[in-house]
Amino acid sequence: MKYFSLKILLLCIIIPPVFYILTIQGLEKKFHQSYLNEIETVYIGDPDPLLKGAVGLREEVKTNIDKYLKGKVLTAWGMKIDVAVTTKNGTVIYPPFFEQDIGQILSHDSMQTAKKNFELMNQGLVVNVDLVIDNNTTLANLILTGYIILSALILSFHYKNATNLAKQEEDEQNRELKQLKTVYDKNLNELEQEKSILVSEFETAKIKLESLKLKSSKNEEEMIHEIIDLEEKLKANLDHQEEQNKNIEELKKKTGLNQRKKTKYFHALEKRFRALYKNLVLNERAIEGFIDLNDDLKIKSEEIIYQLNQNPKLVTVKRKVFGKKSMGKIFEVVFAYKGRLYFRNIKGNKIEVLAMGTKNTQSKEMAFLAGL
Repeated sequence: MKYFSLKILLLCIIIPPVFYILTIQGLEKKFHQSYLNEIETVYIGDPDPLLKGAVGLREEVKTNIDKYLKGKVLTAWGMKIDVAVTTKNGTVIYPPFFEQDIGQILSHDSMQTAKKNFELMNQGLVVNVDLVIDNNTTLANLILTGYIILSALILSFHYKNATNLAKQEEDEQNRELKQLKTVYDKNLNELEQEKSILVSEFETAKIKLESLKLKSSKNEEEMIHEIIDLEEKLKANLDHQEEQNKNIEELKKKTGLNQRKKTKYFHALEKRFRALYKNLVLNERAIEGFIDLNDDLKIKSEEIIYQLNQNPKLVTVKRKVFGKKSMGKIFEVVFAYKGRLYFRNIKGNKIEVLAMGTKNTQSKEMAFLAGL
């Protein structure tokens, strides 16, 4: 499809895996720091029982960390959290490898336990958190599914937009072809009428010839010449009609190509006007009228457009053609004698150029403006 972008298709294919990896890494980094800060806050709890020997340091740390981890929903969704607590000298506090010894010490001598707790705490405790979101877990699959759905939505929207643009182009081509066919049919009808007139004149001349033969033989030669002239005119008309028919067929074949060229020219002009004249809004009818002008009128009309953009006071208004409240005041500007330009003031201190044409197309422009 002409308007379907291969780049967007490739982008939609790349988005899910790339964004999935970046999101997983971002979540791991975010929750790592968050969980580390929270564990550092709660892993010791109240230090008084530790200093009194009521409970061992390893047992208290294990109880607090296990309780904290049980409260995290994301661990059930696939987030794996490994916590390690050591002293600065390398003694492992959590996970506890010596729970039985600690229980025995606590049951026999609370003073000894308090002393041991104090010594470990005095060495300085270090908390390390290793957080990983494994692949093919609930959380990871939800993230990947979300990005796949996002890519599918983007691709669907782009496809619909491309389809609409293609349909608009096809409708425009059909409209232009219909207009051209109307013009061609009109010209053909005119040629048929001209042919009928010539045939009628030919028959009349023949009747006159017969009448003049009876009156005078001197005028016979003149009448023969007249008949010959009429026959030549009739033949020339028939040849011209045949040539017009051939031209009509050729123009019908070229209509599709010409329309595509005109559409590209239209979009190029629209982009150029938008870039050059920031204070103006050019209606599609104005751009189409500009395309139909000859080169001299195009130069003069763009001079008016430039003045409207830079300083509207420099433009000489011929008259106000409409003044309805619903459409605003519409003004007419004459350029190069034949040229006509119609504009009105709109919100934002801007000017909308509504239509352009010539004196010959003025009735069409007026009909368009009346319909606004």
